[in-house]
Amino acid sequence: MDYTNPFRVRSGRAVERSVQDYMRPVSSCGDMMAHLEDTPQANYMSETQHRLIEMQRWVKQVWPNVTFKHRYSDSLWVCFPDELYPRGWVGWGNHATSEADARYMVGSLAIEQYRFRHDDRRHVALTTVENRFVALVKQNLQPITSQLVAIKAAEELGDKYLKTKKAKYYAAAEAFTVLTGSNDLGSGYEGNIRPETLQFINNLAESIPKDKIAWRTMFDAVRDWETTKLYESKEVTLLWTDAQRIKVLPLGVLGANTNQITKVGDSMETTYPDYNALPDQYKAKVSMLHIAQEGAFVPNVGWREGEVYCVQD
Repeated sequence: MDYTNPFRVRSGRAVERSVQDYMRPVSSCGDMMAHLEDTPQANYMSETQHRLIEMQRWVKQVWPNVTFKHRYSDSLWVCFPDELYPRGWVGWGNHATSEADARYMVGSLAIEQYRFRHDDRRHVALTTVENRFVALVKQNLQPITSQLVAIKAAEELGDKYLKTKKAKYYAAAEAFTVLTGSNDLGSGYEGNIRPETLQFINNLAESIPKDKIAWRTMFDAVRDWETTKLYESKEVTLLWTDAQRIKVLPLGVLGANTNQITKVGDSMETTYPDYNALPDQYKAKVSMLHIAQEGAFVPNVGWREGEVYCVQD
């Protein structure tokens, strides 16, 4: 990428939340309301609507091919051709109670307001001046980096996998309860069976006759959980489209924390011209995920959101 990376990404849940809030796939963003198009309008439009039209005109003077998507009533996502995610947003408003304090707003993960570290103002810059607004737009609305795509994808894949593992855990716990009256297998919050309990159940499975249906149901449920747990040790590869090309980036094992992902750099990625150029090891799983339910974790295959794929090796 031929620009200076403006994104200062650190580890931690606050980073993950910020990435999730700001990185909405363009395909999932709502269309802008027709009356906000840059055309002559009647005087009944609100101050905010006038300002949004004004800002669109200014941004288009910088980037003529830019498009806008609805964010909230006071702001618009700024989108570019062939880019999966908006680069940020522009809006009119304030973070006070008086309309007199309203400002032009630029929102981007490239903006760090440290005095608002744990506030929704953390990634927002305000100004009352056109030239300053345009300067903020040019400085901060940069293409989303591979690092940010990786953080978002790894976090969402981890969430989907955890839901799957918890479902297997509770199925095993329910079968365990039928036999023992207790559902205490381990940590339901993490979806993990205690190692000593797992060892006890596996030893018990060798001595219980196969015609004991209730016992076999529990053993099968525990074995199903064990199989799901094994996916945590499998390597994950991220694939996504960027400027009509396909990028491939290794993420490490499933469940890698944000501190690991923030070390991902553009130099680690490989770019292919199209799907047909992908190595065979990725083609089959990308095809399976393409027809699977979007957003669901498919064991031993991976997860997909739009044109972003995480495949397990």
